[in-house]
Parts: sequence; structure tokens; C-alpha cells
Amino acid sequence: MIVHCVVCGKPLERKNPRRKNFCSAEHRNLWMSENVDFAKLARGHKAEHLTKLNQQRNPLCHISDRGKANSKKARAAAEAYIGRPLEKGEVVHHMNGNASDNSPENLLVMPDRQHRQLHMALAMEQMEGSDPGGK
Repeated sequence: MIVHCVVCGKPLERKNPRRKNFCSAEHRNLWMSENVDFAKLARGHKAEHLTKLNQQRNPLCHISDRGKANSKKARAAAEAYIGRPLEKGEVVHHMNGNASDNSPENLLVMPDRQHRQLHMALAMEQMEGSDPGGK
């Protein structure tokens, strides 16, 4: 079956076409960067009860919207401390879990992927140390 690249319109032959077809990984990445809100995908779980459970397990940690006041303050404090603007994909982690503590010794600038891995490791560590009865 002949389909066309969504970005450049180049005709492509595909046995199993998808809704969106791309002639290259670069075109797929370009389309995704313009059409997918990765920040929205990373904000909590779609199942509301799981988001509430995560908040109960770690009350100091919360998922803040991009551009929220605390997020901007933390980013500004980190940029002032390191002396440069944060690069795309860099996030600010609060070492003590308190998002309102923007002191330089509490802020750690890291790639978003490592930040998510860190929080997953912290959550797993916390679960391992918790009472199996959930108390």
C-alpha cells in the first residue's frame, strides 16, 4: 500500500501502514516535537486513584504543572546558581523533596530522564521499606 510521509509528503510503500507514516526517524521526531506535549504525558497517572496513592506515599513530592510559580522559581534559582540558563530537557530536582525550598544546596539540575529514574528508584525504595500491610 502506498502512503505518504506526514512531514514531507514523500510516497512510501508500507505493508502495515499506521495512522501517521514517516519516511525517516528525523521526520518522526520533528512531527512529535511539534505535536506531542511530553510534559502533559509525564504529569501523573491517567488513573486518578493511582495519582492519589502516589501522593499519599510521598506527601512532600507533587507533580506541578509546567510554568507553575514554584517550578519557575526553582528554575530561576538554579539558573542563578549555575550561572547559565537551563538547557532543553534539564529539570530541577529538590533534594529534600520540599518544592518550596529553593536554596542552592537543595537544588540539583539533571536531565529529565534521569530525574524520572531517580523518582522511580526512590518510590521503589520507599515501597520496600514500608509495612506490607500498607500501614
